[in-house]
Amino acid sequence: MPAFSSEARFLGVDLSALVRDTRKAWAQAQNWPLFSWLTPSLPVHVLHADGSQSYRYGDRSFQTVPVRIGARKRGGFVSLELPADMVLCRTVRLPAAMSSADIDNALALQARTFSPFSVEDLIWAGERLPEDPAGGPRFALVLASRGQVEQYINGWRQKHPTVLSIPEVWVAIAPQRYVSLPGWGLDRRQQVIRRMRMLGYALVLSALALLVVVALTPTLKLRMQALQAAAAYEEAVRRTAPVVRDREHLVQASVKLNALSEVLGERIDPLRVIDTLTQVLPDDAAIQALNLTGAKVSLSGLTTDTASLMQKLGEQPGFRDVKAPVAATRLSNSAKESFSIEFMVDFKVFGVSGQDRNPTAQAAAAESVAALASASAAPALPAASASGARR
Repeated sequence: MPAFSSEARFLGVDLSALVRDTRKAWAQAQNWPLFSWLTPSLPVHVLHADGSQSYRYGDRSFQTVPVRIGARKRGGFVSLELPADMVLCRTVRLPAAMSSADIDNALALQARTFSPFSVEDLIWAGERLPEDPAGGPRFALVLASRGQVEQYINGWRQKHPTVLSIPEVWVAIAPQRYVSLPGWGLDRRQQVIRRMRMLGYALVLSALALLVVVALTPTLKLRMQALQAAAAYEEAVRRTAPVVRDREHLVQASVKLNALSEVLGERIDPLRVIDTLTQVLPDDAAIQALNLTGAKVSLSGLTTDTASLMQKLGEQPGFRDVKAPVAATRLSNSAKESFSIEFMVDFKVFGVSGQDRNPTAQAAAAESVAALASASAAPALPAASASGARR
């Protein structure tokens, strides 16, 4: 049957031990120069066993301040030094590779081993001594009886009834070096120190947060301006959407008008082409079919000399690429030749312009068309008879 453990573990790591070691490491880190200035040093009025008095900044401070009138009232913290005959002191050496939890357990075991007092009456404290080059770390182990300490404190308070605060209990382990026994007034001083330390950390964090805010203010200001500009742009786009739509329609209409203008500008005026052909064609030539497609003109009809006609058309300004798609054929019993001619018309010469669309020019062109039609009507009959003769 598998055994279940109540210990909190994650990936094989004891979380409770991890939290405990982290707290102890942080407690030790608070003594580093980087963080020690955040821990306040509160003055303590020390009443020595020999009757003398002094002021110290904690039990681990070597700094002594002369007693001044009223200083005890301002300080607020009092400590009693136990006489040497009330405590047992012993130096303990421990291996250097032990963890902090193992060191506490080893000191507690040493205290129970060397104590002449009962477990309920025993009170002890351990203080690390300076490193000894010859061995591992050394600790000063202080043992005392809780009942005797309480009796000593009660006797002192009867002699000083005006002192309302509970005093701390200090034990001298070396000249100018003390260790505090747990309990009594030590807890109150530690609470005040922790409170002031937390206040210092809060002020430092607030200052850092303020510096971060000051550093980020220009960036946040630029971001707000960018957001406002984007919102203003969207509002402008929304308000000008009808105008933009009308502008697009106007541009499209303008494009269509330009395309139409180009088409109209490149359109050939058929009346001018017919008028020119009327003037160029000889009297013995007759046009039976005229087709104008864009700039291309196709002629078919009868003439006495097709080659001469093509030469005249080629020499006429505005006519180019004159050619005969099929060979000319002479009709039987006639001096006429049946021709088919194609050529291109130049837009610059025969294009539509405003001057050419006046009524006088249109009337002249109409007269030319009528003359060309009357001139081509007579030769058309021989052509028909010739075609009938071929049948």
